[in-house]
Formats: sequence, structure tokens, C-alpha cells
Amino acid sequence: MNMFRKTARILAVMTMVVVVMGAVFSISLYPKKAQARHCGSSASQLACCLYITFVVHDTTQDMVTDWHQWQRFIVFGTAGTEFTTGTARLGEHEEFMLEEMFFQRILPAMMLMTEQLTSLMAYQTMIIGTFFDAKQQLETQALYQKLTTRAHKDYSPSTGMCMFGTNVRSVAAAEYNADFTKMVMNERFLDRQLGNEWSVGGGSGAEDLFSPALTPVPTPYNRLGYFLQNTCDNNDINREPGEPDTGLFFCNTTEGTGWMNRDIDFTNTVMGPRIINVDFKDNDASDNSRVFEMSNYLYGHETPDRIQAGVLKKQQNQSDLQFDRALTAKRSVAQNSFNALVGLKSRGTRDSDPAAPDARNFSSEGTSEYMHFILQQLGISDDTALYWNYMSQKNPTDFSGGDTERNEMSYYAQMEILAKRIYQRPEFYTELYDKPANVKRKAAALQGISMMLERDIYDSYLRSEAIMSLILEARVAEAQSNVENILAKLSEINK
Repeated sequence: MNMFRKTARILAVMTMVVVVMGAVFSISLYPKKAQARHCGSSASQLACCLYITFVVHDTTQDMVTDWHQWQRFIVFGTAGTEFTTGTARLGEHEEFMLEEMFFQRILPAMMLMTEQLTSLMAYQTMIIGTFFDAKQQLETQALYQKLTTRAHKDYSPSTGMCMFGTNVRSVAAAEYNADFTKMVMNERFLDRQLGNEWSVGGGSGAEDLFSPALTPVPTPYNRLGYFLQNTCDNNDINREPGEPDTGLFFCNTTEGTGWMNRDIDFTNTVMGPRIINVDFKDNDASDNSRVFEMSNYLYGHETPDRIQAGVLKKQQNQSDLQFDRALTAKRSVAQNSFNALVGLKSRGTRDSDPAAPDARNFSSEGTSEYMHFILQQLGISDDTALYWNYMSQKNPTDFSGGDTERNEMSYYAQMEILAKRIYQRPEFYTELYDKPANVKRKAAALQGISMMLERDIYDSYLRSEAIMSLILEARVAEAQSNVENILAKLSEINK
């Protein structure tokens, strides 16, 4: 390329030299003839000189231009079009640039370079994608490992949590049994007070529970027969040891039995025990009759006399009947608290008790086995005198072999263990050194037990409110009676 440019410059310089030499030669060859022909006078000598100069200049310019165009056309040629190459050297140059340089060398090299760059970029892109895949894979593996660790941490079984879940299984069944016991005792109270047929008070007010055949001494109350047969203590009424006919010598009970005075001992019969052996689905439960007899002494010791239906034809007798029923209603409110307390402490359910279809039958009998372990940790061993004194205020050696004491814990006993005894164990606090999720689960379990206790307290408040309103009504009724008496006296004075 540089060689071509040098050649073109040399040719241009030579052309200019030839043109200048030709012009000088023409001026030097014809000056006198021109001057003689055109510049005859002195006045027109300047104009003639100028004319000759311009003509020579134009001639020279035309020659240079023609020579330059010819030289350019011959040497350099013309440029090519879109579909053809140029002529002469320019055409050769174009053909060289296109055919030899571009198509044979540059274009294949660029294609190879493009292919290589494309392959390299694809390979680099694959490497980058591999990095992305590796990053995603590592993050996913780290997430799985983190979730696995968290699951192992959060869902590992906890002995303390299982203790709540196991011991709470039969609470609902025991509570249902408590409600059933309260309902039966209330029905029995109404039957006795109203003289319902086939009830213990179905006859006269003096006939109650036991036949005279079981009473060793004459008595107008057949209920005394039950006392003499079951709960009589011959050491009462100033008995002198070794002296006959002292004390309650006519008791039929055997000395040393644990039932003495249980019909009037509210502390040891109802208030103290955690389990009262009461189950009205089982007639052999030993405390069934004892709580009935205690309720007889506490609420309506003497039942109202039974009146004949024909007596009610008189209006005065009708008012007496209504007064009697109002008295029975007030007694039912008072006895409701006693019935509820006995129901809470009545023994729980057994595995053999019937359950609803498809229901989960978690009996107190099965749960009691696990609750015994909690008591053992507190120093109360199972099947010992200490255990029975704690649970039922009874000593097993004092009871006859006919008693059917069992280990089914009552609703009251289960809630006492869940809401109190379980937290008196050191293991409860050492087990709090556990995973945070298990500690939260224990907190939720404690909150659930607290809600059950609050519901029981609420029910107790309702019973207390009913009794308070009944006491207020009794006071108001007394004040009303006084006011009516005063008004009656004033009416007699004004007559």
C-alpha cells in the first residue's frame, strides 16, 4: 500500500514538471510573432500581454487537467459499483482488498475468531452457570441441614412433655363421671324429699332406707338400722372398757372397722379424701350409701310428711304444698355444692366402662398407673397405707374384705396432680433445661391446665353465688314476714 502511494506521487510530480516545461517553451518560442501580430502599438501592449498570458495559462491548465484525468483513468482507473470492481490499479486494489485480503484472509480469520469467541463465551457461560448451580446446591443443602437440625431440635420427644400428654388423657372422662355422680345425687335428693315412689322416702317421713328387721333396738326411724349396722361406734356414749351395757353396746359393727361414724364425719368422708369410692354405675362401690346417708343428715334430715291427694282440694293445703316445694328448692341449691364436691372426688372410669362409638376410651384406670409414678417421686409409694391415707383417708387394714376399693383416680385427684403435685418434683425444673420448642410446649400445656382450673373455679363461684342469693332471699323473706305482721297489727288496731 505504501509502495503504491509513493509511485502515484512520483508520477504526479513528473507530470507537473512536463507541463511547466511545455508552457515555458511555448512562451519562449513565439513571443515576437505574437507581439508583431497583436501588440503593434504601445497602448495596447499591456492588454495584449495579458491576453497571451491567459491563453497560455488556460491551455496549460487544460493540458494538465487532461493529462491528470488520463493519468488517473489509465493508472488508477475507476471505482467499482455495488456488484462490480473498479478498473486499472484502483480496480486491482479493490479486487485485492476484497478477494485476497477480505474474503480469503480477513473474513475466514474473523469467522474463526467469532467461532472461537462464541465457544469460549459459551464455555465461560457454562462455568458461570456451574457456579450458580453450585451456589444454589450448597444453599439448598445448607437449608436442608438447617431445617433438619431445627426439626431434630424442635421435635425431639421430651419426657416432661409426654408426662403432660399421658396424664391428661382421662381428665375428660373423669369429669363426665363427676357430672353423672352429681346428677344422680340430685335426683336421689328430689325423690327423697318429694316422696317419689320406689325411693327411700316413698313411705312416711319415718320410713327411710332400712327395714326394722335390721334394727336391734326399737326405733321410729328405720334409718337408725343403717347406723347400727354400718357406722356405729360402740366406744361412743361413755363406754367403760370391760363393762357391759356401756357405750353403744347395741352396735352391730365389728370393732376396728374403718366405717365408724363415716355417715357424720364430713372431713374424712368427703372433704379430706382425693378419691371417694362412689360410682352409681356400680352398686358395690363402698361409699355410695355413706355419702347418701351423710346427705340425709345434712340436708332435710326429716323429710316432709306425705299428704293425700284429696287434701289438696282445700286452698290452705295447696299453699302449704307450695311452701313445702319452695323449701325443697332451697335445699336443692344448698345440697348442689355437696353433690358437686362428691362428684369431683368420685372414682374415675375403668377400661371396661362402655364408650361412645369411635370414641377414644382413655380411662382413669390406665392413667392412674402413670400418676402413681409422680406420687412415688414425692415419697408416696403405691399400695401402701400412706398411699391409701393420702388418696381416701382410709387405712386398708381397717376395712372389711368386702370393700371394693380401686385405684381409678377421681377428677379432683387428677387435677391436683396436674396442677400442683407435678411441680413439687425437682425433675420438673431440671427438665426445663430442654430445647426451646419443648419448653414452649410445656408452657402451652400449663396454660391449658390453668384454663381448666379457672373453669372449675368459675363453676364454684356460680354455686357460691347461688347460695348467697338464696341466703339473701331468706333474709328478705324474713323481713317481708315481719313487715306483713306489722301491717296486720295495724289493720287490727284501725278496725
